[in-house]
Amino acid sequence: MFRNEKGFSGYLGEEAWENNETGHVSNVYYWESMEALQALMEHPSHIQAKQRQSRWLNGYQVVIAQVIGTYGDGGISHPLPII
Repeated sequence: MFRNEKGFSGYLGEEAWENNETGHVSNVYYWESMEALQALMEHPSHIQAKQRQSRWLNGYQVVIAQVIGTYGDGGISHPLPII
């Protein structure tokens, strides 16, 4: 992803996991709204980065999902509040 996403209005945070068996990496980015995400997606630097992704990735898939709730005991720091 474009490395300046943290400077965009509406950016809430991110998490990442790696599957050591497959080498796949999953990055989850949290946004305040679809409008905030859309602003990133339309930014010229992000578009350029997407065009060059094959230089450092062997493929990618984007999933856009809506969080409908969160829960936990508060013992783990997370970009989203418990709803």
